[in-house]
Amino acid sequence: MPRPFHVPKLCRHKATGQAVARIDGVDEYFGLFGTKAAEEKYTKRMAAWLAAKGQAPVQVVADAAGVTVKQVLAAFLRWAELHYRKDGELVAGQIAVIKSAFRVLARLHPDSLVSLFGRRQLIEVRDEMIRGTCGTSAVAPLMAGFLAAVNGARAKGGRAPLAQANAALWAQAACFLDITAGNNGAYSAAAGPDPCTGMGRALGTLFAALAGMSKTPPPPPPPPAPPAAMTLASDFPAGVFLAVHPGSRGLSELTLSAALAAGTYTLTKE
Repeated sequence: MPRPFHVPKLCRHKATGQAVARIDGVDEYFGLFGTKAAEEKYTKRMAAWLAAKGQAPVQVVADAAGVTVKQVLAAFLRWAELHYRKDGELVAGQIAVIKSAFRVLARLHPDSLVSLFGRRQLIEVRDEMIRGTCGTSAVAPLMAGFLAAVNGARAKGGRAPLAQANAALWAQAACFLDITAGNNGAYSAAAGPDPCTGMGRALGTLFAALAGMSKTPPPPPPPPAPPAAMTLASDFPAGVFLAVHPGSRGLSELTLSAALAAGTYTLTKE
């Protein structure tokens, strides 16, 4: 079985920051790593090395020489603008998605040669995408945790959980800092709510506002019972008597220290 043929890879020398490749067991340096000059030197060296080895990919390397990542992205975008059309009209949303996907790659490696874009560069782009996660992929779990904390605070305060989170958020416009500049590639920020920044950046007061919303005040104490009245049709002598309550059929003891003349009297409890 023939031994696999490996093309030396361009790497970064940690101590010096130089672009280096181990060719036939010897480290060769091509200048400052990440520069176009270093990549061009490496490409020419590889073309000569492959030719000396009698390998077929010499023409492939020559064709890719000088083509940058930025040029490939621009060419693909031109193709996409012709391909993604409906009834002759450009599907702007799809183009915005493509531009968003290109953003990290175009920022990190705009002038890198395509022929040198390998596994290391791909890992770098992937890691940056993970660090800069945006959109619903990041917001959904953040909002879920935030609202869970809000409802936890409401539960501790004896309040019901938020039934309509969207309505509750829209009602707290004062708890957001409006963002009026910038764009996300598809939409631009503007004064007031917009598709780019929504209501803006949430302030620290938002949590307190939501946690304290719909606070149910304690019921007021019942009004005092009106004083009871008793009417005597005739004079009543002093003494101890049993009084009957018609509503509850209960009995209570009534003591008269002195005789009462006929008339209406108010009874109070001491």
